This record gives sequence, structure tokens and C-alpha cells, in this order.
Amino acid sequence: MNAKSGSIIIFGAAAVFAALYAFLIFSSQLSYSEMDLNRNGVVSYEEALKFFDVGVRLVMVEGKECTEYYALKDGLPVEVVCESSKL
Repeated sequence: MNAKSGSIIIFGAAAVFAALYAFLIFSSQLSYSEMDLNRNGVVSYEEALKFFDVGVRLVMVEGKECTEYYALKDGLPVEVVCESSKL
């Protein structure tokens, strides 16, 4: 393999990765800020993947109204965010 073919492979892999990341972000029913769990202003690949197939419902936790993100495949909670922890 020469340097040119190696560069093409690396560029192709990066393009596929970027396309998959964009697909995860834009196909989600959640907003960008909802997917940004650590509130650093950037949705990481892991955060985007985590919220790809997730629904949202309101729940009560210890008397507080919270937002529960749940897996659409089985209805189990993925993340629960209460008002006190939202920005």
C-alpha cells in the first residue's frame, strides 16, 4: 500500500464517521441541548449514540418533576434529569 491509498482509506473512514455522527444528531427526536448530558456545549459521539433511539416522558421523583429519557425498544429508563440539575 502506498501513501496515497493510505490517505484515501483514512479520509474515507473519517467521512463515514462524520456522516454517522451527523445522522445520529439530526435523526434524534431530542434537541441538541437535551443530548448534551454534561452540558459542555458539545454532543459527543457517545452522547449522540446513547440518545439515538430514545423517547421522553415526565415522571415524579421524590416530589420533583423530572424528565425521563427511555429506550424505545423496551421502555426502560436511560437517563433521568430533574429540574435542580438542569441549567
